[in-house]
Amino acid sequence: MINKKNLIFETLFWGKINPDKVTIKKTPGLLKRSARAEKFIENEWKKQISSGLKTRPNDIRPSRYHFGGLKIAKKFIEISAEPIISYQDVIGSRPDKFRKLFKKESWPTPVSADMVLIAKNKKGEEMLGITLRNANQDYKAGGFHITTGGAMEIGKDKKPIDAALRETEEECGIKSKELSNVSCRGIIFNPYQSEIGIIFVATANIPTEKILSRRHDNENNTLFIPLKKEILEYWLLELTHANSTDGIVGALTVGSDIYGKKWAENILAKIMKKSAGYGNAKKEKVLEKRDIRKLKSFLKSKS
Repeated sequence: MINKKNLIFETLFWGKINPDKVTIKKTPGLLKRSARAEKFIENEWKKQISSGLKTRPNDIRPSRYHFGGLKIAKKFIEISAEPIISYQDVIGSRPDKFRKLFKKESWPTPVSADMVLIAKNKKGEEMLGITLRNANQDYKAGGFHITTGGAMEIGKDKKPIDAALRETEEECGIKSKELSNVSCRGIIFNPYQSEIGIIFVATANIPTEKILSRRHDNENNTLFIPLKKEILEYWLLELTHANSTDGIVGALTVGSDIYGKKWAENILAKIMKKSAGYGNAKKEKVLEKRDIRKLKSFLKSKS
């Protein structure tokens, strides 16, 4: 099912493993920098700032891990990574042109960790967490994420699960002790962000109503949708390009657990058909803008 390379993502691992067994091996020399690539990144960074990109004081300092490869065994996954890349590196190397001009070993490839949240409401209905992305996001701004997460940060996160738990508390106000059944379910490569996404799934042991009342950062707004087949299919198929890549994989993972592998394969095939324009930056933007407009209209009709 998800073990194939497709238009939206490439799967590097698919299964179920103890989150503490997914580790980082710090490895020097993974990113092959060149003066020409660095100049491209700097120029693109300046261009993005002039277009309104929100910046922070440490954006040009190394803060993230660059992905180098995986070692997979039955009970553990070891990720080779170099703590060397900055937010400037990530944004500046994102254009398609960068990847056409430079070899893959020159691509800054951050490691991100995401938590797909399942929780019950006070009626006992099983719900899936969704985060609505604000207009300041540099990826899928105004869209959504069927998960919560972000980049592993140097000095904060020793393992990918540390980043997933930290982001879950920051974005949803949920503490690690309030989660159970935490597992790593997949590791994917997102070709349009040149990013590695590590997908965790967990159950929140507090009701959705309590989660929604919690204080959190201002990066996203949280909501929960019923884990019913028709609702999950709507968010995946009608709003495909408003969804983040990790969000698509997270939803397929949960849906596969409930509705079976064939259901997930069928939905993925439909997503691929709808995403025929991917691979062309202009077409991607058209598809994303269209689906983000549909998302806004849908949310407005439900409010």
